[in-house]
Amino acid sequence: MENKRKNIYITIFVITTIIASCLAVYFAITKNNETEKLQAKVDELTSQNNELNENSQVVENNVTTQEKVVEKVVEKYGRFNVNASNCLNNTNGHVYSDRIGFDRTVYGLNCNYTNDKEVTISLDMKDFNMYFPNISSETGTKEWKVNFSKKVVDIVAGGFGQAAGNETIFFIMEDGTVEYMPLATAVKNNSIKSYGKLEGVNDIISIKTVSAGAPNGGGWVTTIAFNKDGKFYDLDYVLRKMNVLQ
Repeated sequence: MENKRKNIYITIFVITTIIASCLAVYFAITKNNETEKLQAKVDELTSQNNELNENSQVVENNVTTQEKVVEKVVEKYGRFNVNASNCLNNTNGHVYSDRIGFDRTVYGLNCNYTNDKEVTISLDMKDFNMYFPNISSETGTKEWKVNFSKKVVDIVAGGFGQAAGNETIFFIMEDGTVEYMPLATAVKNNSIKSYGKLEGVNDIISIKTVSAGAPNGGGWVTTIAFNKDGKFYDLDYVLRKMNVLQ
């Protein structure tokens, strides 16, 4: 009987030892898994924070560089003068005057730097469809990434004519060339990208929308591009020559 009791105690001891060992291993594995998960989350948040810091630095660098270039021209010429005598391609005797133009956050449009050679373009389709009916039936906000082969130093949305329809996004590149995207056409064809370089337009440092008109009356808006000498191109002429404007 005594031996039997000892065997039972030994069996209980062995079973208890095995259970304790299993629990120890389980909690060790669980702890390791939780630690790994926590570390993975920390690594993910650290990566996201670094990316945000890098993108912030890109925007700051792009804006600072462009502002310095513009400041030099303003210092030399006083200010950007929209007098028709400064237009390099005004073949019809049009006159120009300053106006408050729309920027890249109207019509539901928003453009931002992702990095030096990539731009994020987003559209609130509800706002966009109010100004551009029959272009898209989509709703909500859509977003695209547009990549370039050169550094983008400024993004400008320009208008043309007397009504919505010909709005164009311009990208000033680091070498002074300008690439463009006709907004309505790009959305209609679901082809959000650079449509290439403006022909015959060089050394550009600033783009703005202004009022234009014929000497004998009548008016509209156009977008002009200033070069480093303070002269400007009327981009209406450029885009019509390229068969871009409607």
